[in-house]
Amino acid sequence: MSDVQTRSKGLLVALLIAHFLLASWYALNTPYRTAGVLLNQRTAEGPARVPDVGAPDERQHANYIQHVLDGKGIPVLDPKDPNLGETYQSHQPPLYYVLAACAAKVLGVASVEDSGAARLRLLNALFGVATVAGTYFLGLWGFRRQAVAWGGAVFVALLPMHLALAGAISNDPLLYALCTWVLALGARCLQEGWTNGRAAAIGVLAGLAVLTKTTGIALAPVLLFLLAASKPRPDVRQIALGISGYLVLVGPW
Repeated sequence: MSDVQTRSKGLLVALLIAHFLLASWYALNTPYRTAGVLLNQRTAEGPARVPDVGAPDERQHANYIQHVLDGKGIPVLDPKDPNLGETYQSHQPPLYYVLAACAAKVLGVASVEDSGAARLRLLNALFGVATVAGTYFLGLWGFRRQAVAWGGAVFVALLPMHLALAGAISNDPLLYALCTWVLALGARCLQEGWTNGRAAAIGVLAGLAVLTKTTGIALAPVLLFLLAASKPRPDVRQIALGISGYLVLVGPW
């Protein structure tokens, strides 16, 4: 490995660490399960009171995790539920919530109502790191230019809203990480050609993205573009590996 490659690798690691620390700072300083008021919404009695002034939708995502933690399986959205304000994320696919429930077990979190459950936010700080790394390799493999790779990675790593989202309980950071790596591997296939391993990895990652959030299906036209734009195109075995990995994951859901 050349000195330039070694230096570039070291700088990338430093950037990933910086992103994790900044996202963790958000995670540890944003209110968690804390009641408050919304100054821009008023009632006859004054500013509207809400049960949680933390990250948007975080309360409902955490409630989904609690459902899994309690051994109740995957929740089902009931539009007529009188408690819909607490359960409206129940339509989401389960991957992130199962991973978060596993993290809760490791961290000793039994109830998302406890203040210590805010530590579950750190899981998304890790997924944010994966997104930054994927952005770097998307630029490197897709454009073969370090300037593009670094420009994209630094922007994503330091973008305040990305840091805030990576410091909250939500299924979005995992979705972003998976989609970014699908794009990065796809760019590598366009530049260097398809292999069985790359085709299988793209199919699996795309399937996991849909299992994280239904909007992951937006990768479908991207995958079709990859097939059409590749020269040479993937062979029948590689296509079968990608489709099989995708369907095995998405089919049951």
